Amino acid sequence: MLELLFAGRGVATDEDKSLDSSPNLSAVLPTVLLFLRHHFAIQMTSQPSDVEQHVLRNTEADPSNVDRLETRDGESSFAMSYGVFQEFYFSNWTLEGNRELTGIIGTTSNGVMYLSMPFLFAAFSRRWASKRQTAAFCGALLTCVSFILSSFSTHVWHLVATQGIMAAFGCALIYSPTTLSLGEWFITSNRTLAYGITLSCKNIVGTTCPWLIRVLIDHYNFRVALRWWAAIVAGTSVLAIFLVPTHPSSLSLSTQRERKIPWHFLRHQTFYIYGLAIILQSSGYGIPQTYLNTYAHEVALLSQTSATLLLTLFNIPGIASSSFFGYLCDNKYFSLSVSTITGVSAVSSALSVFLLWGLTSQGSMVLLVLFSITFGFFAGGYSSIWGGFINELETEAAQRNEAIDPGMVYGLLNGARGIGYVSGGLAGVPLLKAGGVSSIGGHAYGSTYGPLIIFTGLSSVFGGWALLWEFRKVLHLGPTDSCWPSPTDWINLNGSIAGKLIKNVQPAAPCYPGPYQDNASCQYVDDQWTNETFQTNTAIGLSYPTDSCPVLNITAGQRPIQNCTLGDQPVYTVNATDCGDVAKGIEFARNHNIRLVIRDTGHDLLRRSTGYGSLQIWIRYVRNGITFQNAYIPSAQCSRSTWAGSAFRIGGGYTWSDVLDEAASRGVVVVGGGTPSVGCLGGWMQGGGHGPAAHDFGLGADQVLEAEVVTSDGRVVTVGPCQHSDLFFAIRGGGGGTYGVVLSTTVKAHPTTNVAAQQLSFAPLNSSYVPEFMKAVELLYNAYPDLSDSGFSGYGSWSIASPTPLVYNYNYTLGGLIEANFTTGFTHTVSLFGKTAEEARSLFAPIAAQLAPFNGRSLFVNTTYSSFSTYAAFYSALSGIASPIGTSAAIGSRLLDRKALTSQSLNETLYTIAGTPEQFTSVNIIFVGGGQVAKDGDDRCSGVNPAWRTSYVHNIVARGWPPGADEATKRAVYGEITDVKVRAMKDLAPDTGAYMNEADRFDPEYLQDFYGRHARKLSSIKKKYDPLGVFYCPTCVGSDQWEEDSTGRLCRSK
Repeated sequence: MLELLFAGRGVATDEDKSLDSSPNLSAVLPTVLLFLRHHFAIQMTSQPSDVEQHVLRNTEADPSNVDRLETRDGESSFAMSYGVFQEFYFSNWTLEGNRELTGIIGTTSNGVMYLSMPFLFAAFSRRWASKRQTAAFCGALLTCVSFILSSFSTHVWHLVATQGIMAAFGCALIYSPTTLSLGEWFITSNRTLAYGITLSCKNIVGTTCPWLIRVLIDHYNFRVALRWWAAIVAGTSVLAIFLVPTHPSSLSLSTQRERKIPWHFLRHQTFYIYGLAIILQSSGYGIPQTYLNTYAHEVALLSQTSATLLLTLFNIPGIASSSFFGYLCDNKYFSLSVSTITGVSAVSSALSVFLLWGLTSQGSMVLLVLFSITFGFFAGGYSSIWGGFINELETEAAQRNEAIDPGMVYGLLNGARGIGYVSGGLAGVPLLKAGGVSSIGGHAYGSTYGPLIIFTGLSSVFGGWALLWEFRKVLHLGPTDSCWPSPTDWINLNGSIAGKLIKNVQPAAPCYPGPYQDNASCQYVDDQWTNETFQTNTAIGLSYPTDSCPVLNITAGQRPIQNCTLGDQPVYTVNATDCGDVAKGIEFARNHNIRLVIRDTGHDLLRRSTGYGSLQIWIRYVRNGITFQNAYIPSAQCSRSTWAGSAFRIGGGYTWSDVLDEAASRGVVVVGGGTPSVGCLGGWMQGGGHGPAAHDFGLGADQVLEAEVVTSDGRVVTVGPCQHSDLFFAIRGGGGGTYGVVLSTTVKAHPTTNVAAQQLSFAPLNSSYVPEFMKAVELLYNAYPDLSDSGFSGYGSWSIASPTPLVYNYNYTLGGLIEANFTTGFTHTVSLFGKTAEEARSLFAPIAAQLAPFNGRSLFVNTTYSSFSTYAAFYSALSGIASPIGTSAAIGSRLLDRKALTSQSLNETLYTIAGTPEQFTSVNIIFVGGGQVAKDGDDRCSGVNPAWRTSYVHNIVARGWPPGADEATKRAVYGEITDVKVRAMKDLAPDTGAYMNEADRFDPEYLQDFYGRHARKLSSIKKKYDPLGVFYCPTCVGSDQWEEDSTGRLCRSK
């Protein structure tokens, strides 16, 4: 017995997923048979064709007869066949009543069939799902009986009642349950393609039926032909209905007490956008089918056979196009949005109308043939895209944790189509009245049909208006846009979060003319500018500020030389204190289509927490405590978690200073940042996160055992190895700010240990010894892989011309020259966990021996060793030191593996990245690779750049610029970093990558360099959890789908 497949939510049990995950399209064949039978039946009530020439002649003779044309049918789902019967009625009228009333059969049929579908879909979706086959049999019987009764007609109203009402309702009874079952069998994939294949049947039938009906009428009278038609309907129905079973999920639903249809989708804008598009497209789609025949015969002066041939050619392309457009929606090889595909269909259809039909004239058979084929192809495939509409609604419903009934949605879309058909039919009469006298020899625009042709083209192109709506969504609005949220909108947001909305002002605004100018405040800001606490506790304070509003020292006489603007800083900030505030901020940005950025402490080198015209969610003051667990217990009793040690739950925007204090008091070690003011939850952890303990215990991302994340739909989900494991993978090293907002993590806590440390510094005795200095630097780089394998790790820096001294407070006399506080120099501090100072000295001895010949001859070399009883003592003394902030620089980096560090090309690369003295380049060495960092490459839940697993050194180069430098100077520095220094490191280590948090923000290969082989998987996770692109940050996963325009607004590029 199959488990229940809850089609309303689009969620299947594991057993059902094995059935539906790769549906065989041969399963569509029974439904194809049913559709063929169904379309055969409706041919009797679909389109007028040949008789229109007769009516048109009457209108030319007497303009008042135009009113009779209001009975023409605009129905577009089925091929033109009814016109054969209608021509017979006009030529051989024997019934009572006005024969012109036969024209309303088509319009009545469309109205009855399509407008009844929403009600039928609602009935058979759940309440009467088990009665679907019975309803289909009843529909077939009703259709057959209607044609038989029609053959005994003696009055025109008999035809209207039997063919226009009874047959149409019978066909709707067949179509509705059949389509519902089809959608349920293909709920997980290929649904749109399945719809496309079945809709192709209308074109197969439409190609052959006109000729078949003519043969029947020519060999028999219309009464016998109707009886034959009833027999054909019966013969093609019974077998097909048996071959299309109702999906087990619907049978289960129909037996449940709760059978209410979920109507949440009526709150989604997407439903109304696509519904309106269907109405617009349908209103014009039926026009060519209705009028092309008479136009070809009367205006283009083609023969009746040629005119009928055009109708056949109109339907043939739809056989392929319905399946083709369905495939475009479902294909996995290249990504096209549903609105894009509708745009292709709509615009191409419109162009064929304006450029082919509109430009035809007398004898223009070639243009009309081309029009029939192109319009038939592009417009004929439009309805097969509906499955894509439903898929998009299901995605939105899943984001909001709502149920949705795809069958009910499909029924309402059919209702929209019916409205469009009827509207188009009603519009045809006044449009024909508005046309000029039919002109033989001129273009179609000047004929009676000119307004109809223009209407058809316009309705076709408006059928793709959803693409315009997508363009609105793909442009994140800026403050100067007319659609920017109104003051009332912002007031309402502020009220919904208890007054925690901040309208941002630059911290240095008091130094500039304007409403915030205040000299005392300016002096205070200048004093605090390099204070990490000040920047961290300011809504848009940054450790590495942009230059849109630099601070001024007014005491020293500095005066503004530029305006103070927000630049790329957020306009408003949600100062969140709980998950509800975060969810409200996300919802506001999503609904108003504005850029959203996430900020914790503002330690941001790549400007991922800034953005022009954005709303910022600031999690600094989300504080739910730091909780220690002696033995970690997974929140979901996850059997895949293998960690049995201690753990900390970090419940909000705490810094590592907060957590390390807690760890020290409990005698444990947590892997935190080397800078204690870095936040625990943001980009540091989500980008990988290195620190002094990483070599021995693993990177920061690999410490996370579980986390709480607010997703783009505002849901708070717990992620871990057993819950949302893909999102868990993404936030553990796949980059911050793009998958969701992390509000808490539970991280590993390790037993503390004693630590031995070494501090090494050397510098050239004078500038002539720079080559020897560079040789010594190369020697250390060569040694790092073996040092790492013996347990060493740490941090260092070097420069040939540092902006500030690197080696402090050392004096050395050589020939009367005293050197102190070297700006050309090298320094590192490395540690060895679980070892003594003497053991560290012994392990380093081979390297010390290689440095000894330089000491006192060309270099000043100083080495000290120390021991610490705990990790906390070591961190406090030698590592947890606040780094300088308050200035900006251009940086680039590369992860270096053993091959690169021991390469013959290393010396050349080091000279390249050292640059010239005038460049004041600094190089930082993050020597934390190897050890546990390498071992954690086996963790299948880690999204960390795989390059970390083989690398020993994360090598950073940085250059600044003089105060007040212009943009050209800054661009030149950035360019030199990217094109020269980073390129040299890439050439040295072509098989690695870069650490995304401290890398070149203009790296053209950032997807490969920052994410490696995980890039594709992370992109898929991004699309799953943020399909609308609510979260964006430069160089983050998904950012390649966007680009900034000249104003700084984001525009979707793919």
